[in-house]
Amino acid sequence: MPSAKTPSTAPSPASKPGTKAGAAVEGISLPWQLAGFAALFLALAGALIFSGASAARQVSDPGALVRWGLPVAKAIHNVSLATVIGGLIFAVVILPKHLSRSRGDDAPEHPAFARALAVAAAAGAAWTLSAVAVLVLTYSDVAGQSLSGDAQFTASLVYFMTDIQTGQAWLAVTIIAAIVTTALFGVRSLAGLALTLVLALGGLIPSALIGHSASSNDHEGAINSLGLHLVGVSTWVGGIIMLAVLSNLLRGSKATGTKDITEQTLRRFSALAGFAFVLVFASGVVNASIRVTSFSALVGTPMGRSSWRKRLPQLSSAASVSCTASG
Repeated sequence: MPSAKTPSTAPSPASKPGTKAGAAVEGISLPWQLAGFAALFLALAGALIFSGASAARQVSDPGALVRWGLPVAKAIHNVSLATVIGGLIFAVVILPKHLSRSRGDDAPEHPAFARALAVAAAAGAAWTLSAVAVLVLTYSDVAGQSLSGDAQFTASLVYFMTDIQTGQAWLAVTIIAAIVTTALFGVRSLAGLALTLVLALGGLIPSALIGHSASSNDHEGAINSLGLHLVGVSTWVGGIIMLAVLSNLLRGSKATGTKDITEQTLRRFSALAGFAFVLVFASGVVNASIRVTSFSALVGTPMGRSSWRKRLPQLSSAASVSCTASG
């Protein structure tokens, strides 16, 4: 007598040992994200120690708090700004805003969209606070004075913010950061977020105006190339950060009714990352050509050697990514 067929007990190809069927695949966990953030500051601390930048100065030393605090504040500022830009780019052009095709105001937001804006808002607050810290610490560093709350220090700080170009630039960054952060907590329309993104990118302009390239012979060309360089770097770094913090939401979940948008997200970000790479590479070449004007200077001066040493890793990285994608 033929026996009845029994259902196969082999695991589904989509399921993994130790996981429930249909469960969303975990992304990059929070401990790993925090570990990456901590690695940045460990590398910064090592660079300050081995380069001697954290050592006390013989003349006009502002104190250990300023010597250590200013580089840390700048690092937080740069990472926060990139995160804000990345979050806004993902919200505006990469991620779906709603769970369903319904686009009314009552339609629920996609969890990835909501998290991108929440992370961008938190980063905006860090951007604003770090910009204030950089402003105050930069004055203390330039003046060679330790931090103080007395009337003379305050009056000199106000003069630095209103009459000195570096102080004016960081004051502008602080104001832009505060406006962008306020918008991130209240704006939800794509048009409003696009305008907020433009304003956030405008926060890079003061940094370009006071960068070391501003002192070159071709003043406008150097500033423009540095500004485009900052846009490309911030776009790429901010996008990588967003991929990390959204990684566990892109695969979707039956519990929340979300579908897998990993391929869509990576495809759109890859196109954006390619554009950012071209922008970084081309602007770097233009910026270097303004200051290195001959082949002998390219190979015989520290500035020239630094220029092509930066370009070679960029080209090798692009070639590696291209081969991986084509393979």
